[in-house]
Amino acid sequence: MDGKRTGASRSERVIIALTLLLVGLTAGYFAGRATATPDGTVAVTVEQPPAAEPAEPAEPAAAPDQAPPEPMDLNDADLAALTTLPGIGETLAQRILDYREEHGRFYSVQELLNVAGIGEKRLEAIAEYVYVGE
Repeated sequence: MDGKRTGASRSERVIIALTLLLVGLTAGYFAGRATATPDGTVAVTVEQPPAAEPAEPAEPAAAPDQAPPEPMDLNDADLAALTTLPGIGETLAQRILDYREEHGRFYSVQELLNVAGIGEKRLEAIAEYVYVGE
């Protein structure tokens, strides 16, 4: 023999074998998802993860069949009255009462923005139902 080697080395054969195995597994995966259509073409089904469900609001809104509350004075309203406001549950109602106790009477409806959990949108939703008396 002249010392020349013909053919692939052992490491090359291993790489070729692994490549063929990978190709075979990939083809098998997609073949399992393929569906023949009546016209002879193949359709591959791609699964999408389920859509995330929207998060529930932190505070439940007033029941839809419930009549809108009568306008109320923020300085006289109690916990039960405040919970009738749209988007105001017991937690936010208690924060309003705590704010009023700590800072004194409300001087404007806009002052509700200082209460944790009440932003512009929530204030818009309740603004027509609250006022500040003299």
